[in-house]
Amino acid sequence: MYAEVLNNLFCERELILRDELKNIIQIKNENSFSQALSNMVLFGLIKRLENGIYYIQSSNKKFKNLKPSMNERLQVIPQINKRSYEEKKVPTDQEIEYIERKI
Repeated sequence: MYAEVLNNLFCERELILRDELKNIIQIKNENSFSQALSNMVLFGLIKRLENGIYYIQSSNKKFKNLKPSMNERLQVIPQINKRSYEEKKVPTDQEIEYIERKI
């Protein structure tokens, strides 16, 4: 089931971020999602390049072990940095005042 969906959405050796997979698979429980990812790697549906970055390996046996290019890897870094920046919570004025009063 997931193999068809992933093959339709992504090309071979295209980098796939963990959050993209989370949106596609839609498993709410984090542990269950991590287990599903591990199983997809175990059964060869996807390959893990690094923590949180995956790709679909080539279906051609000659290119099966070929990883995504360095250029593709470098292009994904700003997406990761942007997401981690957006996820950081900025304290509100009320929270800052509360912290200042405690100090």
